[in-house]
Amino acid sequence: GAMIGSLLVFYYENPLGRRKEMLISSLCYGTGALLAGSARGSSAVALIWLGLGRAIYGLGVGFAMHGVPSYIAETAPPSVRGALVSAKEAMIVVGMLLGYGLGAALQHSQGGWRLVFYAAVPVSIFYGLGIASLPPSPRWLGLRGASRAAIVSAAKVVTPLIDEDELMAAVSSNSTQNNDTISLIDALQSLVKTGAQRTALKIGLGLVTFQQITGQPSVLYYTATLFDEIGLGNGAVIGVAVWKLFATLCAVAFADSYGRKTLLYIGCSLMAFALLTLTFTTSTNLIYIVLVAMFIYIGGYQVGFGPVVWTLISEIFPMEARGKALSVAVFTNFALNALITLACSPLLAFSPSLTFAMFFILELIAIVFIKYHVPETKGLSLENITKLLEDDYINRGGGSSQQNFSAETSSLLLSKSPGSTNEDGLSFTC
Repeated sequence: GAMIGSLLVFYYENPLGRRKEMLISSLCYGTGALLAGSARGSSAVALIWLGLGRAIYGLGVGFAMHGVPSYIAETAPPSVRGALVSAKEAMIVVGMLLGYGLGAALQHSQGGWRLVFYAAVPVSIFYGLGIASLPPSPRWLGLRGASRAAIVSAAKVVTPLIDEDELMAAVSSNSTQNNDTISLIDALQSLVKTGAQRTALKIGLGLVTFQQITGQPSVLYYTATLFDEIGLGNGAVIGVAVWKLFATLCAVAFADSYGRKTLLYIGCSLMAFALLTLTFTTSTNLIYIVLVAMFIYIGGYQVGFGPVVWTLISEIFPMEARGKALSVAVFTNFALNALITLACSPLLAFSPSLTFAMFFILELIAIVFIKYHVPETKGLSLENITKLLEDDYINRGGGSSQQNFSAETSSLLLSKSPGSTNEDGLSFTC
């Protein structure tokens, strides 16, 4: 369902806009939860009904995971953009924690599983009402030529978020975005028209790929299996969710002060250490060392890859290609997650040690990728990020990507004197 939602967003994100995407997701959440909770009849019919509800719910996930980070990135000032996009991940973990808690409380109640599904219905209504009260994304309106509406919308979010000259420049330079009937071939070609788009696509797809292939689904699967083996029940699962929330809140707190790359380095280093430990301990009786290593891995993921990747892919894509490029990244994320989840059981059954050793090597490659290909984007407007990527693409032959990114980032940041304002009209202190 989530992958189908991502594919639908690829084609319809431009006419729909971020706000309508989120409204559709709230409708899918409520409808899917109702269908899943009301599954009745013979076992085959009930299973089909339950699967249909879950698929519709997943469809909502596909729309939400595109619309939410896009909307936040396009409306938030640079000084808090990282925290706000990372907060999306924190709220997902809060939902997991509440779901685990409700499931544990109702596990011995007849039909309790239905109530777990039904509990999502009022939440989806509340979510939909909240989204309905928001204005459309001003940058999306600007790209569609509605400059006056964009200025009004921007004033309702942060004043002044985007000035008229900036919006008109966006409209004139991206007039093709107004074409709602663009062909699939043209849509794919639009992702790589400029150097900034090519660079951003490489970074975005690289990040979501490493986010999944460094073992996160496998570690969670192995954690659940180990809890069952040593007799730990729902309390341990809830404990993992609490730990995930704490680690994610650390990312929310420091995304805009330490920066995206620093959090990725910290998170990936913790994951690498944990994977190396698991490589040498899973075949021993050192169960509690294994547990500690898994908690370190989960904490590292929630500090780095979990929230920061979503922050980066919401802000690195140039505005004219952001909608479709982000949908490609979201689809890749869900597809790889499904693939790794299906593969983790046979891999772990074959050899847990070799499986974690493979993930450890991939984690080291991910750190190298981050070092040489991922820019630091904290404090930069979306337009300055695009300029940064375009300049790196043009100057690629003059030095490594990291050298160019560092030089350009320093130039953009140092060009702002203390107390001056950036392109968004927001106060910026260097």
